[in-house]
Amino acid sequence: MNKTAIAACGLAVCLGSLEVKQVYAFEQAGFLSGMTLAEAEEIAMSYGTPLTKMNMKNANSYSIGKPPKTRGVVQFCHGRLYFISQNIPGEVDAFADNVETFGRQYGAPGVSAASGHTQDGFMSYVTLEWTAPDDEKVTVTISRFQEQSWTSVTRTASRICN
Repeated sequence: MNKTAIAACGLAVCLGSLEVKQVYAFEQAGFLSGMTLAEAEEIAMSYGTPLTKMNMKNANSYSIGKPPKTRGVVQFCHGRLYFISQNIPGEVDAFADNVETFGRQYGAPGVSAASGHTQDGFMSYVTLEWTAPDDEKVTVTISRFQEQSWTSVTRTASRICN
């Protein structure tokens, strides 16, 4: 066997032993874009909250926890997680912490806001949105409705659904 054949064979053995890791666009509270439903269920159960299939047009939507104590929503496309919206405890403090973190990572966000009366009461929100690498969308929203405030972080890896 010549030196070239030995080198090629050695390279094949080395490449065969490499572990292939999935690349993901985001990680939010242990949930990784691209993970399977079974993997997401495992993460949810580690928090003591099951994923509960939602009765919506999008048959691939699951709440994190059971209503009314839902902690957020995950959605799957082609069997892979591509969307998470999670309620974050801490109201204004949580909003400011997340805006600071994502602002450092992705720069200046786009901003939208609205307030007004709904049939159930007065609602207001402010949303900041960033487009991250790989077309990932990141939003941080603070909302107020019926004397309650909350912050939510939403991440979407749209390339998974293309």
